[in-house]
Amino acid sequence: MDRDQCNSLVVSGSGLFAGTFTGIFLSTDSGASWTAINSGFPTARVHALAVDGTTVIAGTDAGVFLTTDNGMTWAEADSGLTTRSVFSLVVKGTSLFAGTYGGGAFLSTDNGTSWAAVNSGLTSSYVLSLALTGTSLLAGTVRGVFESSNRRRQSGCNCVAGSPGGNGRPNRSSAGCL
Repeated sequence: MDRDQCNSLVVSGSGLFAGTFTGIFLSTDSGASWTAINSGFPTARVHALAVDGTTVIAGTDAGVFLTTDNGMTWAEADSGLTTRSVFSLVVKGTSLFAGTYGGGAFLSTDNGTSWAAVNSGLTSSYVLSLALTGTSLLAGTVRGVFESSNRRRQSGCNCVAGSPGGNGRPNRSSAGCL
């Protein structure tokens, strides 16, 4: 993983998983060494990782993949997604949410076997980040932050190009916009 861009980190058991632009890596010694764990995994950028018990879930440019054996094998889990570019994942109980670039937000209640769009009130289909707070799902998009109640968060920050980072590009995180 030397000099590879790390987009996401999760811990499952004693393993530290890193999602990068060249795949997924596993460390069992707190990051001192890394092993590529890409068997059955596409050559795709990994944007997001999530953990549900012993299952590690990866959101990539090629869809959603999961492993139940610490990355020895990966299985595709994205039936029903209208776009395969998954930028964010979040798990709550039996609900797995995915934020996609161009398709909005999706929900799976069967560990990724099937997905349904959950975009009512969402005015941007470019979901870059997701977070859970209490009973609300927050979606960070290129047009601001939205709550699952379909009520747009008002904070004086709408996360459009040039705000708040000032670099002319949309923020990739809802941090600073709430």
